[in-house]
Amino acid sequence: MGIIECILDRIFEHKILTTGCDGQDDQNPYLKRWYIRKRRGAQRGFQLYLHKIIRPDHDRALHDHPWWFWALVLWGGYVEEVMENGGQITRRHIGWLRLNRKRAEGIHRIDSLDGGGPTWTLFLTGPLERDWGFWESSKEVPDVGFDPPLWGWTHWRAFMSRPGRCKEKE
Repeated sequence: MGIIECILDRIFEHKILTTGCDGQDDQNPYLKRWYIRKRRGAQRGFQLYLHKIIRPDHDRALHDHPWWFWALVLWGGYVEEVMENGGQITRRHIGWLRLNRKRAEGIHRIDSLDGGGPTWTLFLTGPLERDWGFWESSKEVPDVGFDPPLWGWTHWRAFMSRPGRCKEKE
């Protein structure tokens, strides 16, 4: 850990997020989050995070969020996969000093990090609007064989608790 992270750790509450997927464990997190401003109350207000994205979401399905967000890339960049209307997946690059804006219903995942990472973002969220979850195609769901694939939403707790899936740890 560098000196900047040590200073941030002393100033702000922080959390390291891991999934334990694809052989990853607590020693190999995918995201470190510093809370610059935490939400007050159960669902009101906004939050401001500083994120250090350590690895992409390669081991997870596309997902949405419980709130709208704006992410400003401060260092590095990433390629994300985005589900468009009709279920088509497109890829787009979010580079240095670019702003990525998403509605809570925006479906995406980070596919790769520029230069292998890490990428730093300032991440602003709106108030809680909904539950969040993962979007899987019929090709990712066992025993379902539609062609072209159909997409279905699964609550994050149900997704993570499936046999053979990793458990999200915070």
